[in-house]
Amino acid sequence: MALGKSKEEILAYFGVKYGEKILSAPTTEGFNLFAWITPFLLVAIGGTFIVVTVRRWVGRRAHAPIPREPTTPAASPYTEVLEKELKDFDA
Repeated sequence: MALGKSKEEILAYFGVKYGEKILSAPTTEGFNLFAWITPFLLVAIGGTFIVVTVRRWVGRRAHAPIPREPTTPAASPYTEVLEKELKDFDA
């Protein structure tokens, strides 16, 4: 700055001398532009995947058949004994 250099000239000098690592943020040109866009793109894709998956789960649940009441089970040898025991218990 004492030599009358502008901010862009100073940054360019240090960028050439030490590389882009010296800059606080990478430039938005070339491959670095890809590095800036990729995280946002991945978050958008992930969010879309989650929304679609949740909608499918909710849609399946809404269209699931309603369970019917069970029909009378087949007669079992224990059914008669159970009913007799319950009648004797109530009496």
